[in-house]
Amino acid sequence: MNHPKGHTPNDRLTSDHNPELRFCYRYPHAAITADCVIFGFNGKALKILLIERGNEPFLGYWALPGGFMRMDETIEETAARELREETNLSNVFLDQFKVYSKVGRDPRERVVTVAFIALVKPDDYNVLAGDDAANAMWFDDDMLPPLAFDHSEIIREAREYLKEILLLKPVAFELLNKTFTISQLQTVYEVINRTSYDRRNFLRTAIDSDVISEVKDLNEAPAGRTGKLYTFNEERFAKSADFEPEPNPPLPGALTGFSHPDTRRREERHLRAERKEEKELREERKAPTKGLFGFFSKPSR
Repeated sequence: MNHPKGHTPNDRLTSDHNPELRFCYRYPHAAITADCVIFGFNGKALKILLIERGNEPFLGYWALPGGFMRMDETIEETAARELREETNLSNVFLDQFKVYSKVGRDPRERVVTVAFIALVKPDDYNVLAGDDAANAMWFDDDMLPPLAFDHSEIIREAREYLKEILLLKPVAFELLNKTFTISQLQTVYEVINRTSYDRRNFLRTAIDSDVISEVKDLNEAPAGRTGKLYTFNEERFAKSADFEPEPNPPLPGALTGFSHPDTRRREERHLRAERKEEKELREERKAPTKGLFGFFSKPSR
């Protein structure tokens, strides 16, 4: 085993009476923290939960919930504990996305932070500041106050990460209650991707992908709700890993030099129709919905 220059295994300080000394060395080492970018959805917009710092440095500034890792826990356990202690949130979706290790990012000491995203359902929207947080508040994701440390950079990259995994995991449903309207689901996709979709195309894509199903049991519907409600096909999604997704059909208009004239004419008509549809989508500034639920492999019937 290689040791830092000038140090030997005997330089490690140990004590049977003080177990914490097992982690003490005579050469410098960094502290590790976990920071959580907490996203919530209020039915109309994407929100980010911030805490007001009650201690120096950056006293009074807003920051991401987080804190130092203890010697007897993993970084994932640190993230969950800090969420619970600083915001009173627990049992929420947590996903690690990046490590930030820039020198000087924390004025107290050498600190490396592991960043997570957390997703909160509307029913779990109420938060309570605790521990060293003076206050906790939801902010619009595009109207954030001045932030402590490098948390602006972390939030910006967390936003991009959320957009990326939206195509790979059913994370949108972590921002919705068990039952929801198609409008709420569409709005989640629109605010994350910062675009808009045609309502009929979005609904057809969601239904065809089998990712959602209509709620028939009125007992599951919230009081006063009269419109159609849907729910995520969670059990079917769990089983979808056993099925291979169907291959994409050949694109219309794939002309060949040996096609029959009638076939070529049909292909050309399909190609013109497809181009017209794409042009109309661009004119309406509506994004295509194909592939939005690509993480869901629909079983063959």
